[in-house]
Amino acid sequence: MKWFRNIMIGVMSLVLAGGGALPVMAEDNGNAVDAVDVQLKGSNVTYKAGEKATLTLTVKNNGNDDLKKITIRPFYSIDEQEWPFKEADYTAHTKTIEVLKGNSSTEVEYNFTTRDNAESVLCCVSFELWVNGDKETKAFSVFLSTIAAPEAEKTYKVAIENQNNNSSNPDYSALSGDAGGSGVNYDTSGVYNAGGSTDSSDTSNGSVPRVIVTGFTTEPGEVKAGSDFKLVVHLKNTSKKTAVSNMVLDFSAPTEGTDANTTAPAFLPTSGSNTIYVDKIKAEGTMDVSLNLNAKADLVQKPYGLDITMKYEDSSATQFDSASSISVPVKQDARFEFSEIEISPESITVGGEANVMCSMYNLGRIKLYNVKASFEGEGIKANNIFVGNVESGATASIDGMITGEAATAGDGKVKMIITYEDEGGNLSTVEEEFTLFVTEEMTEEMFMNEGMEVDQGGGSSFLPIAVIAVVVVIAAVVIIIIVRKRKKAKQKGDGLEDELDRLIEDE
Repeated sequence: MKWFRNIMIGVMSLVLAGGGALPVMAEDNGNAVDAVDVQLKGSNVTYKAGEKATLTLTVKNNGNDDLKKITIRPFYSIDEQEWPFKEADYTAHTKTIEVLKGNSSTEVEYNFTTRDNAESVLCCVSFELWVNGDKETKAFSVFLSTIAAPEAEKTYKVAIENQNNNSSNPDYSALSGDAGGSGVNYDTSGVYNAGGSTDSSDTSNGSVPRVIVTGFTTEPGEVKAGSDFKLVVHLKNTSKKTAVSNMVLDFSAPTEGTDANTTAPAFLPTSGSNTIYVDKIKAEGTMDVSLNLNAKADLVQKPYGLDITMKYEDSSATQFDSASSISVPVKQDARFEFSEIEISPESITVGGEANVMCSMYNLGRIKLYNVKASFEGEGIKANNIFVGNVESGATASIDGMITGEAATAGDGKVKMIITYEDEGGNLSTVEEEFTLFVTEEMTEEMFMNEGMEVDQGGGSSFLPIAVIAVVVVIAAVVIIIIVRKRKKAKQKGDGLEDELDRLIEDE
């Protein structure tokens, strides 16, 4: 059966060279499981004997409908090439995805420890999947390599002769060593080259030139949603002997948006494409590449991943692939407005109080934390007001009391100072102005002083005026009485004139 095992390993190698996962469907009965596709994340997964590592599966819902209760668990086997790990626990390794929306994907992680006696082979690890407890399942397999502990520095190669001419009788016997043909080449880190010769002097010793991302910067330093920015990525060729050339880098960002009409990648190039070409990086050399991007306007404030895939060649035109990812934090500006500030009363005396009220509308896409309001101005005293957290799209009320301490001598301007924090605890401040005058409190003495005028000679003019007023009133009353009596006397006859004259004289 050794020849059959070698054939199967060769077939696995072909599949791995083409994508890393074999879409084997078992008991596929055309129900919801048909919409689910599972692939091994990464194309260079390698486990060393006795070491811990994480196996990550990318689960994608290719259908339009949401799927619930997607359960995935591995098939265990006593064959170390089919199950090279120590753990074999269905309960611990059964993963359930509660909801997977249509046309979306998620990841499932398994933490395994490779067996201490694992051989240096290509392994096929199988899983089964079902949706919402359906009996019908889908089986799929992923491929990874294991490296025996004593041979950790050795490069393992799987070679398939006559691959290019589709020979009907290929030789799969070269599981280790150099088969002298095209194939899948493995080094101690599991990076592979799906095709190309490895006979050059640069790579004959098993050393694969690796280009890694050592860091990145953005210009400006803070990326804001809806704005353009420049991404500068720092690359390094870690090989001490081999230069790389003809490099192509592709940048891809996750798709964001809940509305189908506005769904788009989180970052898009402002001009050109998301591909960059690099002519050459010398051995142990570094290089910076840059890309002008625009951050989608409706992004939530959080870091967003950006995947970078790299393809390059050595001096013998042997092709290599590499991948990396970075996370770019995106900030959203706080945006809010205030209603008209209402002051009641509009002016106060020293010791009096005024009520200040307004509404705060959070129009931005971020939550405002620990919102506080305070008042500053001439001749006033006010307590701080704690408003609390204000959700995006919510309204908060600001209601405070201001006490007059001294009369206003200036323009009566008062500042309402609003402070708040973002998700990172960074403090920001905004100010609004309104007018409130404080006057002196009226006393009885002040009231009397306002009622009387003092002449320049120092004498009071209030008393003479009052006396004159009384005399005038009395005189008017007397005249009215006399006029009325004379009219009555004329009506009664001349005999009454003497009496009226006597009355006048008496008066």
